[in-house]
Amino acid sequence: MKDINQKQTLATTIKEQLTALCSWRFFLFWVSNSLFGFGSAIVFVFIPDYAEQKGLSFQQAVYILSTLGLCNAIGRLLNILLSLCRCNHGNIYIMSCTLSGICICLMNVDLSGSSNSFLALAITCSSYGLFYGIQLANVATVTSILSPQPFLNTAFGLTNLAAGVGTICGSPAAAFFFSIGGDRFELTYYIAGGATMLAGLILLPTICLKTQVSQVCDETE
Repeated sequence: MKDINQKQTLATTIKEQLTALCSWRFFLFWVSNSLFGFGSAIVFVFIPDYAEQKGLSFQQAVYILSTLGLCNAIGRLLNILLSLCRCNHGNIYIMSCTLSGICICLMNVDLSGSSNSFLALAITCSSYGLFYGIQLANVATVTSILSPQPFLNTAFGLTNLAAGVGTICGSPAAAFFFSIGGDRFELTYYIAGGATMLAGLILLPTICLKTQVSQVCDETE
């Protein structure tokens, strides 16, 4: 009898949590994280191969990937300064997602000459890494804004699940688009960039309400 009551209590708790999180705002945020994870998986997994396809050496491809990771860390640190300036986290999240997508699309820019191609790809990858780090640093804050306080643990779990689903789907999808794109990465990166930009733009009706976001941030502080 005790086990039955425990199972009923657990089922009731899960139902209450899911019901509280079943809002259109949180659903859009969930989709946004899936799209962003989808795009980021394509960039991080295939950027060395894409660099070599552009005529760069393996060593140059390694440098580009290292620069991307370094700028990712810088972006997270930069977000601390943005927080101290009391910037709107919702707007920062939207802009970082959108700018990340633009940077992915710009990776397709092809300049004549190996040195020019390396410089162009290094700049776009560095910029993407910077915005990527800022986006990741704001995920927890935006999650707390869009979900009820008693169910934050569940909300964080669902948010990470969304990013994981997108990441898992990213690599196989990239391989498919690579094959239909004539064994080239241009189509793949345009799709990844479009998905990443969409991850930010679909949240415009959700967290671009400056007063609402500011009020919630003040309450949490």
